[in-house]
Amino acid sequence: MKKIILRVLATVLLSLGAVFLVYRSFPKGEQTFKTSKKADFYIMSYKKIVGFERTDKGAKKRSEDKVKLGEQTATHNLQPDSKNNHFFVFEDFTPGPFPRGPQTVVSLDIEKGSLSKAEYPEGPITGAGFDGKFYYPMTSQPEGGSVHKYDKSKTLKKQFKFPDTADNVMSAAATDEKNLYVLNNVMNVGDKYTHNNLVTFDKKTLKKVDERLITNASAAVANSEGFLDMKLIGNKFYLTNTGNRLKSNPYEPTPQDKLVILDKDSLARKEVSLGQDEPHKIAVSNDEKTLAISHANDSFDTSMIISFYDIDSQKISRLALDESLMENYSTEDMLINVDFDKGGKVWILTWKNLLVYDLEKQEKIFGLDLVKYDLEYAHLLALKK
Repeated sequence: MKKIILRVLATVLLSLGAVFLVYRSFPKGEQTFKTSKKADFYIMSYKKIVGFERTDKGAKKRSEDKVKLGEQTATHNLQPDSKNNHFFVFEDFTPGPFPRGPQTVVSLDIEKGSLSKAEYPEGPITGAGFDGKFYYPMTSQPEGGSVHKYDKSKTLKKQFKFPDTADNVMSAAATDEKNLYVLNNVMNVGDKYTHNNLVTFDKKTLKKVDERLITNASAAVANSEGFLDMKLIGNKFYLTNTGNRLKSNPYEPTPQDKLVILDKDSLARKEVSLGQDEPHKIAVSNDEKTLAISHANDSFDTSMIISFYDIDSQKISRLALDESLMENYSTEDMLINVDFDKGGKVWILTWKNLLVYDLEKQEKIFGLDLVKYDLEYAHLLALKK
């Protein structure tokens, strides 16, 4: 039974944009960096942050400053958690197949030009929720696991610990005005398979309110589904399902291409086939009508494919980041961030490139070769709102 939960944990860790990173010690505490009023967006690597102004011809560098972060850091989300130009991203973790803490979260304010880091000793952090005021990192463990509530000043406000009689792997979370919803792959003592539960917490007290099983209609599936991300839009949860485990073969995952849509109240389920296996992380447009979904973005199969799902029309389109789109195409590149500007244009950050794309016209607007700016291994695109 332990084999199942350990493999689930390994899958989640690898899906966090994960590579086995070179671990370096880095200074804790506060850093400041130069900003520019003319800058429309910032790109940050492990060693510098550069501000750019959007121009008719593409972009012009307006500011540059050094930062000290973990080398080759990759964010845990396709879309960074942000509100009012304040961003949260994960730093790297101690290498190993099942890394344990400490792990660091970076808090970045592109208006003030400030960067701070908080160390989370229980690690590894495998997911987080953010409501604009409080940050809810989740630490997953083969026995136990915790949900935390931190404010922007890095002060721990609340903590919930799962019993150490169960294995918990928490890959994603979402919030509304009242609650925090946590996607948890759990195995209790005596279970033959992992179960996918949606756990509801009261945001104010961080007390558990409810825990519901996400069921699969197929009798052949062992309810061991590889859900890796979750977004809440209106009264619907949108989840990516990378694979499931059959009762006949519980130790080997069966790849899936599903976007799973759950009713918030009843958990009534609908599935959308994306036509591309192993959907991973989700980014949401500003009008909450379009989802951008990455595929199989880990160190063993670095896909550069994004699926787009139109919620109203239910239409699906796909974008392959190939030589025709990238300024510095490389088979060793990796998709890191996707975001949408106010006009609905798609901004795509990889380790080596920035691509701005018109989804409606299906054409490239402009691109940047990040190597030319010494921004290789970029791990945050921060669009100024």
